[in-house]
Amino acid sequence: MQDTKWRDSPEFSGFIVSNEGHIAKLIKPQPNIKGYFRVFIRKVRNDERRQIRYLHRLVAQSWVANPFNKGTVNHKNMIVQDNRPSNLEWMTSTENGQHRHRCGLKRRVKSEVTIETNNEAWKALPEFNNYIISDHGRIAKILYQFPNNKGYLRVAIQKDFIRVTIYVHRIVAQAWIDNPYNLKTVNHKDYNKQNNAVSNLEWMSHADNCSNGAKSPNMPPPYYRKGIDSSNAKITEHQAIEIRTRYDRGESPTLISIDYPITVHTVCNIGKRKTWRHLAVSRSLP
Repeated sequence: MQDTKWRDSPEFSGFIVSNEGHIAKLIKPQPNIKGYFRVFIRKVRNDERRQIRYLHRLVAQSWVANPFNKGTVNHKNMIVQDNRPSNLEWMTSTENGQHRHRCGLKRRVKSEVTIETNNEAWKALPEFNNYIISDHGRIAKILYQFPNNKGYLRVAIQKDFIRVTIYVHRIVAQAWIDNPYNLKTVNHKDYNKQNNAVSNLEWMSHADNCSNGAKSPNMPPPYYRKGIDSSNAKITEHQAIEIRTRYDRGESPTLISIDYPITVHTVCNIGKRKTWRHLAVSRSLP
């Protein structure tokens, strides 16, 4: 996680996308009566109990060294909503009180702290699975990914108050890979549909993607069930030869269809070699 890079999603506001194929939802902190930001998070996924944690403490625990194991986090500029690591320091409770007295100011609350997200670094949040925290004081929850029936990973998100399901490879490509020709399809280079790292994705046209998919080592060799091996077969190979022979002799397809469990149209297809084409032409009854 230390080397993982994240970017804001260009399409879905409030979500960030990593270069390793993860998607996380930014958590909006709520201020208490004193203005300190706090978040409600769960220790493990699907835990019914949510815990309240103050954002400045979470940031300090992840980004600010605490060699003397001090217990209080101080805001250097006295703005309690500015939770960048450069604005935080560990202190004892006494030192924290002296700092406030020395500044001659009460805690200040800034209604909106501007956050520059360029070159933002993220770390896994200690003690809490599936959460990450940045050096700009933002916190996000990594979303659970689940495959569809073809193996492509998806995540469920809420957009404009509507719950939607999006494909991970598409949102990763939109955030990380340039698409100057406005191509519509995202291709997995190693044919592994669950490897959504940026290095494994590329934009392609639909036709190129289909052509490339046919080269996949995971693709079974083309095999078409013929004749009696087909699940749609209603007659045997010998009966097909009989039908073809009678058709060649000029018998009415309607009369031929009466003797077999097939339609007149099927009789014509057999006689015209549109179906059962694998039977040799010479293989006909006398």
